[in-house]
Amino acid sequence: PSKEGEYQISALLKHGLLNDQETQTVRVKRVDWETENPYPDHAFLQKLSQESGGKYSEAGEFSPELIRQSAQKIQASSSEPVQKNLWTNPWTFSLLLILLILDWALRRWKGDL
Repeated sequence: PSKEGEYQISALLKHGLLNDQETQTVRVKRVDWETENPYPDHAFLQKLSQESGGKYSEAGEFSPELIRQSAQKIQASSSEPVQKNLWTNPWTFSLLLILLILDWALRRWKGDL
């Protein structure tokens, strides 16, 4: 669109005698976003990485090994032992309940009860 505002977008799908139409309202806030330069601001990215404790590297310094090392560090730091109580797990309870019912039904069928 040439200016900001609300616009209606309609889509019509025809298949034989069937028609399916959907209309959506969209709001255009800034028309000049599409004409902006998408080139990244390297000075801002470097400052942001320093402030947040991240790592900044130029495109020429990039290597797949760099990502592998970072991923291994993230995996190593985020893994913690987890202890779960099996008795409060609904799957364990359901399995035990099914086994109990099967045992009761089998004994009843054989005449042991």
